[in-house]
Parts: sequence; structure tokens; C-alpha cells
Amino acid sequence: MGAVHGCYLKYVGLSLTSWAVASLVYGSPTDITRRDLTNSTGFGVGVGNNEPPLWRFLCGTALYYSASINGFIAVLFKARRFAWLLGKDSKRGTIPFWSYCIFAPFHVPTVLYTFVHCRQMKKKGIPFASEVCSGWYIGGRYSNLLRKHWSCVIDLTVEFPELCWSQTETYYHVPLWDGNPPSIEWIEAAARVATANKEKGKVLVHCAHGVGRSTTVMCACLVKAGEFKTWEEAFEACKLERKCIKLNQGMKKALSLWQKAYV
Repeated sequence: MGAVHGCYLKYVGLSLTSWAVASLVYGSPTDITRRDLTNSTGFGVGVGNNEPPLWRFLCGTALYYSASINGFIAVLFKARRFAWLLGKDSKRGTIPFWSYCIFAPFHVPTVLYTFVHCRQMKKKGIPFASEVCSGWYIGGRYSNLLRKHWSCVIDLTVEFPELCWSQTETYYHVPLWDGNPPSIEWIEAAARVATANKEKGKVLVHCAHGVGRSTTVMCACLVKAGEFKTWEEAFEACKLERKCIKLNQGMKKALSLWQKAYV
């Protein structure tokens, strides 16, 4: 989920794996319903076909549910639609309990992967957030661990609650699936908010890993602030300070269209 290319494929993989395991071990969804639910005799200990019917029903259903949820999320990633579906509050950056319940097969692997990946980046010398220009920071989910006070935080995630809420004066949320570029209108709005608050102090633009989504908006912020003439120049400058940043073709196109329309 930290890559900017083909992020949806991770969820395609999770979906196919869940479906394959469920099919091989427990049979088709119809088999599970007819065989295990209708013939349920109670709980017990066992594996595969040796499990009591109710356990087979619950385990098989959980795997098929995981396959369905992750397949559905992958479609939304690819379509670049309905980023609000997870229910994240755009005013406070919180995610409701019902979202964790309904979308657990998405949330759990996303949280685990991001936790591991961000710490691997840290071991390689890439901080949770990097100052790419004076007072301008690109970061990831764990930017709060820097324990800085921000005049403004631009949050580009939908999959995580905001951890910097208590550390910032202004919070602005742009809901994006991982690897998706923001619209030029979102880019402009975020850049305006960030530059308006820059005089008050440090500005953090963050996504999950501080690689793609955050870099896209940061490039626009630096151009809007007059630090660079083009987003390409801004990107090269950011790359010097945070070597892990990347932009996919969609992000580059969005920045070029934004630059043509607003600069």
C-alpha cells in the first residue's frame, strides 16, 4: 500500500487468495450454506472437513466475505470513486466503529502492512516525515511521532484516522484511495489552505507512507507558495530530501493539468 503503482492489485490479491482458500478448504458458498448451516451440530475443534459444521460455516463465510470486501475495494481503487465510503470524518479525521466492523477485511491488512512498511522505511533512514523545503513537510501515517506542532495538516488518506489532530491548528482532509491522484480542484484547494497557514508555522502534507499522494499535493503547495516555478522543479527538490517519493502517471497528469489551469 506504500507503492503508487497498481495499489488496487494488493486488494485483488487478497480477494483471490481468500476466495481460493475458502473454495479449496470449505467448498463453494452454496455448499457451505446447505451442508454446514443446515446440518449444524455445535462447536468443536478440527480442521477443514473435520471441523463441526457450524465452525466450517463461520470460517468459510468469513473468507468469502473477505474476498468480497477486498474485491469491492479494489474496484473502487481502480474506478477512483466513493473514497468517502469508509466513513472518515473530514472535520476531525476520525473513522467510525461501524467502518472497522463492516470493512475489517480491508482495515486489518492495511493497518498491519503500513505499520511494518513505515518501520522498514525508518530503519533505512527515511523518517516518518521529511522537511522538503523550509517549514514544509511530507510524511506518512506516523508523522505524529515527530511530536511537532503544525500550523496546518493536509491529510490525503481515507484508510486511517488522523493522528496529528491534537498537534495542529488547521486540519484539511482530501479523501483519496491509495495511489489515486486528487482532482485539480482538490489540489488547488489544498494548496490554498496550506499556503494560507504557512505564515503561522510548519505545514505537514501526509498520506499513508509519504510517497505519492502527499508528494502530489506538496508539489502544488510549493509552486503556489512561490518556492518553485513548476511542479517538476518542486518534485526534484523534494526528491533530494525524501528519496522514497514517487509519482505515478495519474499524479503527474493531475499536476500538469493543475499547473495549466491555476499557475
